[in-house]
Amino acid sequence: MSRQPRTLPRQRRSQRGAVEDRWRKRSKEEHVNTIEVPSAVAGDVTRWRARYVDDAGREHTRAFDRKADAQNWIDKQVAALLRGDHVTPKDAKLTVGEWCDKWLAGYGTRRKSTVRQAVAHIRIIKAHFGNVPLSAVRPSDVRSWTAVLKDEGRTDS
Repeated sequence: MSRQPRTLPRQRRSQRGAVEDRWRKRSKEEHVNTIEVPSAVAGDVTRWRARYVDDAGREHTRAFDRKADAQNWIDKQVAALLRGDHVTPKDAKLTVGEWCDKWLAGYGTRRKSTVRQAVAHIRIIKAHFGNVPLSAVRPSDVRSWTAVLKDEGRTDS
């Protein structure tokens, strides 16, 4: 009986957010004192970089000229992660219609009748939210829209 090699679960990256100065770096002196010295890219690149890790373990970065702007952006991203309504910066550029098409392409492996029903629902969603950026859709928008659908006589499905 041969033993299967044990695979370890993929280690999850910790969720963190930080702002770093790309023009200065910390270096140790010979007497263990830490000093700040210019980095190799000082003046050549945007000074402040904000970085965070999302729920999927992917790191996202964005560069800023001012530290305050970087800190505000990272605070918003981490707060969204904690609230559970985080949208990655790449996906935030998508419109609802584009995201629906992307989702439907992956959903096509289901039964034909299931896919047909999903296409019908997507058509209704795209009629209202199609050109809206995904990051701009709020839960209150969806609630008010579903209330309008119920007023029109549509049922939950």
